[in-house]
Amino acid sequence: MYFTEEHHVFRKSFRDFLKKEVVPHIEKWEKTGKIDRFIWEKFGEMGYFGLSYPKEYGGISLDIFYMVIFLEELQKVNSGGFAAAIWAHVYLAMTHVYKEGDDQIKRKYLTP
Repeated sequence: MYFTEEHHVFRKSFRDFLKKEVVPHIEKWEKTGKIDRFIWEKFGEMGYFGLSYPKEYGGISLDIFYMVIFLEELQKVNSGGFAAAIWAHVYLAMTHVYKEGDDQIKRKYLTP
């Protein structure tokens, strides 16, 4: 009851993205313990790292339910390591910069 049609469209789009860009590489990443750089760049290009951040810092300023969907779908790729790496980046690194950094730091690290 909390999800709108836009939320459902986002879920399908993100699920398709994960299927195409992430799932084919999971086995390799699990084996090597290293996530290829290209996927970090693709997540950034698609705006997935900025879902809940303000537009002034390169974010999209979407509601909390987009992040709920983001986290739910990440769990479905069957790689706890990959999911943890992504949400650690979003929640640990980026949240700290957003909450504690001055405007210059936020523009330098969040916007890209």
